Amino acid sequence: MPSSFVPGFMPSTTGLHFDNNFPHEPDLTITLPGGATIGIGDASNGLCGGMVYTAMDFHGAGLTPPPDNSPPAGGSPFFNYIVRRLFDSFGLPLGPGRYLWLMNPALPDHETWASQAGLAPHGHAWVMINEEWPKIRMDIDSGRLSPLGLVKIRSLNAGDLGHNHQVVAYGYDLNGNDLTLHLYDPNNHDNDNVTMSLNIGDPMHTTTVTYSPSDGMDPFCFFRTDYAFADPSSLVAAPPRWHDWEPLGGTITSGVAAASWDTNRLDCFLKGTDNHMWHKWWDGFAWSGWEDLGGVIDDTPAAISWGPNRIDCFARGTDSHMWHKWWDGANWSGWEDLGGEITAGPAVASWDANRLDCFAKGTANHLWHKWYDGSSWSGWEDLGGVIVDAPGAVSWGPNRIDCFGRGTDNHMWHKWWDGVNWSGWEDQGGTILSGPSVASWAANRLDCFAKGTDNHMWHKWWDGAAWSGWEDLGGVIDNAPGAVSWGPNRIDCFARGMDNEMFHEWYG
Repeated sequence: MPSSFVPGFMPSTTGLHFDNNFPHEPDLTITLPGGATIGIGDASNGLCGGMVYTAMDFHGAGLTPPPDNSPPAGGSPFFNYIVRRLFDSFGLPLGPGRYLWLMNPALPDHETWASQAGLAPHGHAWVMINEEWPKIRMDIDSGRLSPLGLVKIRSLNAGDLGHNHQVVAYGYDLNGNDLTLHLYDPNNHDNDNVTMSLNIGDPMHTTTVTYSPSDGMDPFCFFRTDYAFADPSSLVAAPPRWHDWEPLGGTITSGVAAASWDTNRLDCFLKGTDNHMWHKWWDGFAWSGWEDLGGVIDDTPAAISWGPNRIDCFARGTDSHMWHKWWDGANWSGWEDLGGEITAGPAVASWDANRLDCFAKGTANHLWHKWYDGSSWSGWEDLGGVIVDAPGAVSWGPNRIDCFGRGTDNHMWHKWWDGVNWSGWEDQGGTILSGPSVASWAANRLDCFAKGTDNHMWHKWWDGAAWSGWEDLGGVIDNAPGAVSWGPNRIDCFARGMDNEMFHEWYG
């Protein structure tokens, strides 16, 4: 029994992993002059042709389709790509005419004396068996997917075009004259058992097409559509990597603190030439200018967000106290004196809403801790150690805090709270010339950064099982870097350059 299949294609692995079941929303939205919008089409009517062509594009590019198991949201890049390919699948301007011709109730399923004499069009059986099946077979035997338009309704009404369907054939079995086509059907995602069968032995007479699984409206004719490849690589996320250093201007006299309260949101804080704290932010589209937040600070500030549109900043004042200023979503507070006697800029972490844990180097070079529990501030707690610069701190889960400091041996040292006890100090090696900073983009993930002896930024990370070695991330930085993560596999680092400008490097 002759059989042939396109290598490497199977609906469950290389088809799209969701059904052609989109909510009511326009296929396209056009913005008119003046800002008004108009929607074209309705995705709930189906995007089968776009899904078929998209699956074919991914296979042709040697790429795995996105793993999404629900239809992409309207307006998203994936949705827009499918819609664009839907219109391509129509073969405009002549393509709909092919459906309308085959839908015509006057066109018979069998041959007539007029069709045999060339005085009338051929019937459905002749079209499928003598015209379309050879094209499909040539595609599959050549290792190509074959896109099919399925004609499922007899009507002269162009408004009924949407009752037809599109699929792709990726294999066939031929047992004598009994043909079975194996199909990827967007209405049956991940189903490797969708087939369409017919007997190709008698194109002169009506030929029944059997579709499985049937939706009660099996096709009575099919034809091969005119597919052309499009490159879908823009839909596939590139492997995360470190990007080059980006200058962000300013004249700064300290390191940079960074916080994030939403996806693709960054808020940076630093000391300016007037000893005020200054603020610059990325809103997902563009960087702001510089905002003066006042105060008189004496070192690199610290910043954290514990919820949407909330930021808490901390800094060492000229009186060596720790000072606090916060954004509540509408306004910046004044500066609040939190006392203490700190000898470097503080660090801050948060493991829950309205929870703040602050750390700083004290007069004995110990690490000191002060926290806010949602109702009041604690006193200062001595965590020991001997650190020679500002510490770094982060939380990756409830009641978990990891702290890092530069020791007198210029190694990076690590101490953590597990919800019950503080650990001892753990030596992480390296030769660092600044206090470390740390970010976390997932539970049990830590990414640490510090200035090395070559003034490059160096990176060391914990992946949940083991610590990496130290990685050189280049740059020429003049102070401790700052780091923050706003999502999985994303880290943004900031540092002061030798020209006192703020620089940005990111992973993702």
